[in-house]
Amino acid sequence: MSFSRKKLADEILQRLGSGSQDELAKKVAAYLIENGKTSELNSLSRDIMQVRKSQDGVVELTALSSHKLSEDQIEEVKSVVMRVSPNAKKIIINQKIDESVIGGVRLEFANHLLDLSVSAKLSKLKQLTT
Repeated sequence: MSFSRKKLADEILQRLGSGSQDELAKKVAAYLIENGKTSELNSLSRDIMQVRKSQDGVVELTALSSHKLSEDQIEEVKSVVMRVSPNAKKIIINQKIDESVIGGVRLEFANHLLDLSVSAKLSKLKQLTT
């Protein structure tokens, strides 16, 4: 039986509250392997994040920076997220260290990127001056 990623994301979210998350993860993995769709795992994750945002107001993102964010920086990221998604009821920030981010932070949402890094700002300045 084949599902669209959107329907699969909906089904996963419905089952998340009941039963073991480990068991659900195994079932999803088995489904993706059995149907030759393992390459869609990242897309499925984004779909789940998008559904959670629209249904529950949960905004999940990855904050990439060269170091662990301080509490003040996390609050600033949350403030930026609230400007981008004013209807957010809950914000989940997954921090990831990326040494290629020289300064600032890159925020990766389900379906878009907000690059607040020094490199992005310098690139924009360069474009404006040429």
